[in-house]
Amino acid sequence: NVQRGSLYILISGATDGSIAFWDLTRSIQAFMQLVSVLDVGKFIDCQKRPRTGRGSQGGRR
Repeated sequence: NVQRGSLYILISGATDGSIAFWDLTRSIQAFMQLVSVLDVGKFIDCQKRPRTGRGSQGGRR
């Protein structure tokens, strides 16, 4: 039985020489599922171009 998909592993080490492997796959997949249904533009003030298209130059008059 072969499954295909993504695997997210975090490897951390400590000063005592120990190494830990953290399987973050479910957490990241749940987060991505949550973010995919959000309309991010409603929550983040997306930078819009000025109507003149000239930015800090002040635009045309």
